[in-house]
Amino acid sequence: MPVITTIDDLRELAQRRVPKMFFDYAESGSYTEQTLRDNTSDFDKIRLRQRV
Repeated sequence: MPVITTIDDLRELAQRRVPKMFFDYAESGSYTEQTLRDNTSDFDKIRLRQRV
């Protein structure tokens, strides 16, 4: 089983394992995809700091 450490790792794994039609549906937004862009932008602003 592959190690998943980031959302991009999970997305890449899903793209290989899930049928293309389902992956494309989950990966995209509807109509103009404005909400998808807004959510992606908001999550990009979040920074997590690892504590040891």
